[in-house]
Amino acid sequence: MKSRLAILTNLLLFYGMSFGQQYEPFIKNSKEWTYVRAGSLTSGETTYWVESCYFKGDTIWNDTVYTKFYTKQVQPNIENERVSYLFHEDTFAKKVYVHDFHFNKTALLYDFSLNKGDSFNIYIVDNLYIKNKVLNVDTIITNNKKLKRIVFKDSTTWIESLGCVTKMYLPSEGELICVKEENSVLYLNSKFNSCDTIFSQGPINAIQEKTVTAPYFFTVYPNPIETNSKIRTESNTNQSFKIEIYNSLGTLVKKDRFVDHYPIGLIHLKRGLYVYRIKINNEIIKTNKLIVK
Repeated sequence: MKSRLAILTNLLLFYGMSFGQQYEPFIKNSKEWTYVRAGSLTSGETTYWVESCYFKGDTIWNDTVYTKFYTKQVQPNIENERVSYLFHEDTFAKKVYVHDFHFNKTALLYDFSLNKGDSFNIYIVDNLYIKNKVLNVDTIITNNKKLKRIVFKDSTTWIESLGCVTKMYLPSEGELICVKEENSVLYLNSKFNSCDTIFSQGPINAIQEKTVTAPYFFTVYPNPIETNSKIRTESNTNQSFKIEIYNSLGTLVKKDRFVDHYPIGLIHLKRGLYVYRIKINNEIIKTNKLIVK
């Protein structure tokens, strides 16, 4: 009995030495993630949206406590704080779950118990997952804490407590700039100077100014798609456009022509993630994503 206890104790000590301190939780109200999204205008210029994301307040979903994850646009500075997702964390199992209420979908987003060689279905949206294999597992030290780092075959990288630090769909479609906890920087993307990096794009109303002079400008609203959703066109010419819509497997599911606004909400696409392309004389002038609820 004593020998078994000694073996168990040694195993626990080995595990603790392998990954340092106790598991550091992902959900914490004192942390803030900053992302940047870039959009190309038809004039050839680029505009940027910088978003701040953070946890604030709890709610009950299916008899389980979830924490609300908020997103707020900070550049341009617009007061549009909104709940983007709900998160639940099992700190014992080292797993983080997300509830994507756009699709009424709950999925396992992170599993920090993974080891080298393990496979994991990374949640993208609705019923869309990407199967990936763990290429390497090691640790990093930040704020005097040793955190587990998981790197997948496609270079997708998770860090315990910080989440995914490479580009993915959740919790933001943008590129991560940094993660802060109160006044401490836990992670800073080497591409950026600081957490408060400002992107030069002219005055705050640059987007509106550029749409007047650009030959074509397209927006989809609302998106995720509802029955009243339209692709809205602003154009300096009375031009006919060709639209192609592809599903998540790359299969063409719809092609059509339009001149003004296109009623995307009335063509009865199935739930899921799509990509649309708009062409003029076989030249692609716009490509973007659609989400159908």
